[in-house]
Amino acid sequence: MFYLAVAIIMNCKPKVQKMYQMKLGLIGMILSVQIMNVAVIMKNYKAHEMTAHGIYYIFHYFLLISYALFGNFLTRLYIQLPKERRPYSPGSRFSVGVIAIIHLTISTFSVWNTNHWIVCSILQFSSFIFCVDAYSCFTTPFYKLCEHREYKDYMRIRPVDGVICNVVVRRIYEKTEDIGDVPANFQFDDDVQLEPFWIGDKLTYLIGHREFRTRMREAAGKTLK
Repeated sequence: MFYLAVAIIMNCKPKVQKMYQMKLGLIGMILSVQIMNVAVIMKNYKAHEMTAHGIYYIFHYFLLISYALFGNFLTRLYIQLPKERRPYSPGSRFSVGVIAIIHLTISTFSVWNTNHWIVCSILQFSSFIFCVDAYSCFTTPFYKLCEHREYKDYMRIRPVDGVICNVVVRRIYEKTEDIGDVPANFQFDDDVQLEPFWIGDKLTYLIGHREFRTRMREAAGKTLK
């Protein structure tokens, strides 16, 4: 069942990473970890021990499936948050602090109610990381769609840093007067227009990407002249 679910996600995974999939994946990981934490506490009660084992292993698989939904592997373009909106950036310190206090409280309660305090601590630390990532994804007003680069040196090749498209979240853009430095030539997240080869089959992608690289090199040559 687990392998079937993973196979379905892998085959259905889009060529261009979507923000809503990252959010769903993070929510799934947070819920999975917290339910696993409850299951660990339940193991102390013999009446619920078998049930707790079942719940723990079911949501262990669900955690892996959620991570597969969240991750950017098998994609051609992935989402990159702006520096000021990334987890643990200076602008998010207060929110990160609140999230940390909540998880410390849950972790302390878990330690007092189970002998498996190491497992509970690891689960709460994982949940803290997922929550901080989720906060960044839900609050960022814009992000970048980037192509994967094999080596760091390749990031200097045009388009620089592999940035293909700047995307602005319309919902936040329309509600907030000042969302910071909006990138030039942006597109709204509900109407992103990309060249067809990015979402085409493998052959179309290889041919289109080669032509794309050629255009970038020619543009770079004209800039130098």
